[in-house]
Amino acid sequence: MSHWPFRVTMTVAAVLLFDQAIFAGRMLSGSFPALHTHRENATYAGIAVLVAAVCAIPIRWRGRGPLWPVFAGLGLFALIGLQILLGFTRVLIVHVPLGVSIIVLGVLLTIWAWRYRPAEEPTRSAGAAKAASPTAHAEPVASETAAAETSASRTAAAGPSASRTAAEPSASRTAAAERAAAEAAVRE
Repeated sequence: MSHWPFRVTMTVAAVLLFDQAIFAGRMLSGSFPALHTHRENATYAGIAVLVAAVCAIPIRWRGRGPLWPVFAGLGLFALIGLQILLGFTRVLIVHVPLGVSIIVLGVLLTIWAWRYRPAEEPTRSAGAAKAASPTAHAEPVASETAAAETSASRTAAAGPSASRTAAEPSASRTAAAERAAAEAAVRE
């Protein structure tokens, strides 16, 4: 559950960031009161991104998830701060494309927040119950016994030459391993 606060706050931040483009468009259309709304919304969007970055911390420490969303949120917050500075100084040639980039990054981070699935940790009680189960070890042993019996019956049906053929590959592997060890000893 540590990922839900990040999902919600990042969604709010993405909506506020997207609203910035709407308010800027209204201002460019001649509605000058939209400039005040654009300015105020920038502050709210920055606060929402900062809160989202803080909400990303439990993803790492409680859920053992990635740490990068915390840094992505802080980086996005820094870009919003730069964006606000560029807006007040009216450097629109950088302000507009940076605004588009901030919106895209905010939306991408929100998409990741909703697609992220934290790994579920196995509970101790479930592992202990399986280990205490009388059938937990019986099934593999039974299958291993059946495989050994089948192999033995095939070898017996094929005769003595089959057992020699079956043993030869392991003998050649053993000889190759002994040769490699001898060569390594000579090199030293």
